[in-house]
Amino acid sequence: TWIEENLGKDVAILDASSGMGYGTADLRERGFNIEDVEPYQSEERKQNNPATYSSYADIRKQYDYIISNAVLNVIPDDWRSNVLHDMANRLKTGGRMFINTRKAGEEKSIKDKIELDSPQEVLVKRKGRIATYQRFFTPQELKSWVEEELGEGYSVEIANEKNSGTKGLAAVVVTKTKLEDNQGNPI
Repeated sequence: TWIEENLGKDVAILDASSGMGYGTADLRERGFNIEDVEPYQSEERKQNNPATYSSYADIRKQYDYIISNAVLNVIPDDWRSNVLHDMANRLKTGGRMFINTRKAGEEKSIKDKIELDSPQEVLVKRKGRIATYQRFFTPQELKSWVEEELGEGYSVEIANEKNSGTKGLAAVVVTKTKLEDNQGNPI
């Protein structure tokens, strides 16, 4: 709703690392101009609802708005930076990216887990086996990390009702401020 009311339906949107593609399908059905990328598509997804792209390297254009919904929290530290840059490099100058993650404190509700470097970084177990990695962020931690990773040329704000229509999430809105040519080279 926020995108429609503030940006309109004609903006080019990328659903970054879209998982099963439910969010992409929902926005597409609502008339939005949206594509998605999912490098790790399940066989079911490939057959029933394939992503527009299966690799960030396949994307040859830039977007007005990028959505990263609960992606960076399931990616270990050594990959997280690369994925953030893959997303940011697909953003048009003046474009925005909404990133949300699992919020610090939610890890307390996970009963069966292995704590890693901090209580906010865990391996979640199901039926006694490791099922997934999770990193929980406070909004300020996420903001600081994104600012440090992207550096100059991007402004980062904690997501709120005014800039994203959300509140209370571990989420940020990134705006690309640097100017680039069509190949992504700084001007």
